[in-house]
This record gives sequence, structure tokens and C-alpha cells, in this order.
Amino acid sequence: MKKILLSFLFSFSFSLAGEIFDAFYKKLSTTEGIKGDFTQETYINGTSEKQTFKGILYAEKPDKIKIEYLTPIKQIVYVEKDKVIVYTPEENQAVISKLPEDFITVKIFKSLSSGKMLKEIFSSLKEQKNSNGYTIQLKPVDKSISDVSLNLKKDFKVNKINIIDKEGNRVIIIFDKFDYLSKPVEIGLKLPEGVEVLRY
Repeated sequence: MKKILLSFLFSFSFSLAGEIFDAFYKKLSTTEGIKGDFTQETYINGTSEKQTFKGILYAEKPDKIKIEYLTPIKQIVYVEKDKVIVYTPEENQAVISKLPEDFITVKIFKSLSSGKMLKEIFSSLKEQKNSNGYTIQLKPVDKSISDVSLNLKKDFKVNKINIIDKEGNRVIIIFDKFDYLSKPVEIGLKLPEGVEVLRY
């Protein structure tokens, strides 16, 4: 289960412009952080298997992310700069390592917290308006990912992120709640005493 959670955390990149994207980028640039409740669905290509996770995302400018998975197991993923801590309470264990290049979902979350990374991790985009808001389709520089699309509401809050890797596996992140924060937030992770810490 731990490997499944870790492998879902793909990675993201951009050199682009567009009317919708520019407005979205401006919104990201003026926020102090992000908080969102989400459901993550992971589909493995060639199988009917679907894995569902629920959690809460916290993002603090410029480069702190905390993802609290609530189901099916509790796990906290905390990222600060290029360091990541994955803490699993039921195993009383934390893994500390450098942020892997393939943690695309985490990098996307980091980019959403500031907007800056968006223009570094994608090479092109297509955008369109629809009745519910906007869709931005992105081509990552990272060749392990074939496609990323963002569904935005009319107020530019993120509604859904759809990620497809080069093997055809898909990760869909649906935000039940997504808020841009107007005040700075303080997030962190203090490991309890007695936790086994593995460093890589």
C-alpha cells in the first residue's frame, strides 16, 4: 500500500502563454497559499483496478506542501524545498529523502501554491472555455508523463487534475473543496517521539 501511495505522487513543467492560463497564473501569483479536500483515483492501464484515496492538501509559499491522506490508510507527505518526509502512523515509520523527480503530483501541487513552477515544467498548452469554467491541457517537459489537464471553475479554483503517464496509467485528483488563502499559513511536520526514521 505504501508503494502505491508513493508511486501515485508523480512530478510536473511550462514555457507558455494563453488568455485563460495567464489569468490562472495571476491568481496563483497573488494567493498566500492553498487548502483543499480531495479524492484521488488511480487507474492502472490494462486492468480494471481502481484505487481511491482521500486527503487534505496544504500549500504554503514559497515551497512547502503537506498532504494528509485520511483513507484507506493514514499517511502524511511533507515537502519542503527538495526534501520529502513520508510518515505512516500505523507503521510508526517515517522515510526522509530528496524529492524524487517522478513525484509529479507533488510538484504540481507545489507549482499551484506559487505558480512559478508552472512555466518550468510544461512545454505547451491548449485551453478552452466551457459552461462550468475552463480546461487547460498541458504537455510536460518530463517525458514520463504524456498529458496533464486542469479543470478550473469560473473563479479559477481547481476542480480536477487529470494525469496520464507514458504507460497509459491515469491519476485523477478531484477537489471537493479548494480554497486560495488570503493570509499566510504555517504548515510543518513534527514527528512524534519514538518514530523509526529511514533516510535515503
